[in-house]
Formats: sequence, structure tokens, C-alpha cells
Amino acid sequence: MDNTVVPYTLETDSSEESDDSDSSEEGNLLTNNLGVFNDKFETKDVRFMNQEKAEDYQLNRNKLFTPEIIKKFITVFKNDTELTKVISLNEDFKIPTKNIIGFKIVRSSFATDSTTLSHFDLSIPEIPEIACDITDTGKHIISRIPLTQTSTGIFAHCQFLEYLPINRYFYPTTLDKLTLTLTEDLKGYFVFEITYLNEKVHKG
Repeated sequence: MDNTVVPYTLETDSSEESDDSDSSEEGNLLTNNLGVFNDKFETKDVRFMNQEKAEDYQLNRNKLFTPEIIKKFITVFKNDTELTKVISLNEDFKIPTKNIIGFKIVRSSFATDSTTLSHFDLSIPEIPEIACDITDTGKHIISRIPLTQTSTGIFAHCQFLEYLPINRYFYPTTLDKLTLTLTEDLKGYFVFEITYLNEKVHKG
């Protein structure tokens, strides 16, 4: 059964009726689902029965259901016998590698039995420098991650959460192999946020 609601048109006197096919597009839409008639009806200067502008509705709909960017999250585990770990977005995580415009840490957790270690640095040379921090020695890193002492006094443990409103964007690029390098051989995991341009919006 077809659930499509046909357009609502204002009634006119018979003398004002016209055989022009465009006359069926006048008036208001009975439904807020502009997508049904998006290819047939103009939205400029058109209002719904509640006086909402059809043009404003279309803009809001596109923002909600056709976002300009898409975000994906990956979790990378690391053991304590390696300073460097190489991952592949395509082979290991089965996610796209094209049109990437952002990369950042959103969470990490590491532990060590050292009571003197206060932090460690993470660097990924494939990430553009504009999305990195710069240390006092001029090195580009993804982040300097602090380690805090637990209540037991035995392990130094870190639960790190980057300030989420900070976006680390760069020019659209293709990334697949990423080389994660730590300054300390610790065991734990990272959660990364990867931002893509939506190909449905940005074509070509």
C-alpha cells in the first residue's frame, strides 16, 4: 500500500483554474517529508501548513541525514614488548582509507610498575603535522599522555580523555598504514577518532 501523501493545494474559483501543469505545484505540502517530492517541487518561497519554510526544513534535513563529515572509531591494543606498532586501516579495521580529514585520540589506558614515570609520548609520522602537538624539543607528536599514581601505590595508571571539542582537521588525504611509536614500552590501548568527508556530499 502506497503511504505517500499527495501535495495539498489551495482551492480556487473555477474562473481562476488553469490547465497549466505547474498549477498543481502551488500551495502547501501536506507532509513534512520533502524527500518524497524533492525532485518535483520548488522549495523557495514555499511554506508548510504550519507556516514553516520548506527551504529551511530542507536545509535542516540535509544536515541531520546527510552530514558533511563521518566519524569512525578504532581501538588499538599494544603489548609491553614493542615501542612501535604498525596498523592498517584497510586490513586490520576494514574501514575506508580515502578522504580522511581528521585524526585524534579520544581515550587511552596504560599501566606500568614504575613509580617515577609521569608520562609518555605517542607519535604517528603519517599524520599531517597540523594535527599534531609540538614538544619543547620541536618533535611532532599525537599527544603527551600523563600517567597518574593509583591508590594502591603499586601501579601507575592512566585513563586519558582528550578535550573532545578540539577538532584536528587537515586537507583530505589517503591514509592506510599508521606507525604508532611510544617513548616507553607500555601495555595498554588507544581509542582513535578518524574523520572523513562524506562522499555523498563532497563529490569529485
